[in-house]
Amino acid sequence: MTSSLDALALFPAQPDAFDLIITDYAVPEMRCVDRAKQALKIRPDIPIIICTGYSESITKEQAKKYGIREFSMKPLKRWSIAEVMRKVVDEKQP
Repeated sequence: MTSSLDALALFPAQPDAFDLIITDYAVPEMRCVDRAKQALKIRPDIPIIICTGYSESITKEQAKKYGIREFSMKPLKRWSIAEVMRKVVDEKQP
């Protein structure tokens, strides 16, 4: 999805159709932390990855407190995001 609001509308209708959520930190419609909280209320086991180019906006530790599993810095390389995706999908739930 290109809109976080559209994605949040779709996710509750079919939460089991998703393996993970990848979201940008800086999306105008809603803070990434709020998106994560809403998704985790619906499906607490969904892995969430945040991508950002601004490391001072949120730390890995802050992200983890909100249930966000991984944190990737931009620019993203295909192999690096693929590794992060595989990691969160394969890891055991907390």
